[in-house]
Amino acid sequence: MTFETALRLTEILLGWAILQASLEHLSLPHMPRMLFALRATLAVILILGLNSAFTLPLLLLISILLLHHFQGPYNGGADKMGFLILTCLTLARLTPPAWAELALAYLAAQLILSYFISGQQARCPQIASSSAGFACAVVYCFRVFLL
Repeated sequence: MTFETALRLTEILLGWAILQASLEHLSLPHMPRMLFALRATLAVILILGLNSAFTLPLLLLISILLLHHFQGPYNGGADKMGFLILTCLTLARLTPPAWAELALAYLAAQLILSYFISGQQARCPQIASSSAGFACAVVYCFRVFLL
């Protein structure tokens, strides 16, 4: 798979996730409807691939406004990961090719680490509740890679 294909597929998947969440929030009362409507529209544009270099920064700006509105991520880890994906895709589209590859590589590393950490927490619930849970999970991830 080429870098451009991987980037485009990630944009499509992120667009679907943003669209689904935006439509869900549009149906709820007391939500900033204008922001979620604009976010849903931009997600459709992103899915269609019409102008990613313009759409991604606008989606990032809206995400920052929503972080401010809700005083942090309103949906926990899913919003944090979505924000990370959006940030990395924006950097990948707006920077030179060498930096773009680094942005996507960083995203891949973060996704893999979060996958292993969440799997370890599911296997050992005491890790999720301990103050050293993150460190234990990271050590476990490195042990998996090294063995």
